[in-house]
Amino acid sequence: MPSLDEFRKLCSQEVDKARLPLCSEVSCNVPIYDTTKLDIRDTSVAEQLADEFHAILLSGSGVFVLKGMFQNARLLERVNVAFCSIIASEKSAVKGDHFGTGGANDRIWNSFEKHGRVDPTSFYDYYSNPWLALVCDAWLGAGYRVTAQVNVVKPGGTAQNPHRDYHLERQRFEEGYMAYRLEDFAVFFAQEYVSVPLELGDGLFFNPALFHAAGENRTASLERVANLIQASSAFGKPMETIQTLPLIVRSWPILQSKYDEEGFSDNVQAFISALAEGYPFPLNLDKRPPQPSGMAPESEQDVLRKALQQGWNADIVAERLQGIRDF
Repeated sequence: MPSLDEFRKLCSQEVDKARLPLCSEVSCNVPIYDTTKLDIRDTSVAEQLADEFHAILLSGSGVFVLKGMFQNARLLERVNVAFCSIIASEKSAVKGDHFGTGGANDRIWNSFEKHGRVDPTSFYDYYSNPWLALVCDAWLGAGYRVTAQVNVVKPGGTAQNPHRDYHLERQRFEEGYMAYRLEDFAVFFAQEYVSVPLELGDGLFFNPALFHAAGENRTASLERVANLIQASSAFGKPMETIQTLPLIVRSWPILQSKYDEEGFSDNVQAFISALAEGYPFPLNLDKRPPQPSGMAPESEQDVLRKALQQGWNADIVAERLQGIRDF
């Protein structure tokens, strides 16, 4: 049986800020990074941050905050408009989620793909954020897969039960996936959980093995909105299926325009990493073997980079991507 004493001992540890030199402050054992004071265009800064993020998620508190991850308030307004239009269009279907009955809260499953279809411009501006790419790459390496779901907790909305999400064995309490279902662990969570205040544009990232839950909304009139980004390893199964081909076609004019202006900037690279598959397997190697110059056939991301360099239009991109899928 999972040991609550061992769990309590693990949770009693304190974050040593001295081991996180780029961290601005620690609140309730949550490291907080002020993105306005960190230039990730500086390779040495980006590498140090990646080391700190990985250490936090692997063997530290398991959670950190990026203050000011999104600094363009007008962009977030446009994104929220897109989310609201999606929610309105799906109102006829009463959908529950995993902690509220149908209609109690609003939920957009696969907000990543739906956002791209509704407003490709704000979709590009949102997912081309180099901070998102830095966090994902620090934890998962290249080829990660981004999915997302919007959750709106309405006034009076109740809290989730504590739980953990899917993981890849990177955790410090192996019995946790049994433990969170036990009453004594739920009581301990209710007594000891921490929360930190967030503002518009902040990002909070945590190891999915961390015990967590959305809290209740105690306000009378404010809706609490979060876009829940789930980044999965290239070697794992993501939560949702992304239809990348129509999404790429829809996004192609804006991506091509940004490439023409910036080349392979950090923003362009971040968007390609979020948009397209970076891992080409599984496939039929008899029909599509690795090329002599590499260990693996082209991925969707490889095709997009070639397409940008050679100036392909959306029809050619779609044809080439469909060609590698037919195998």
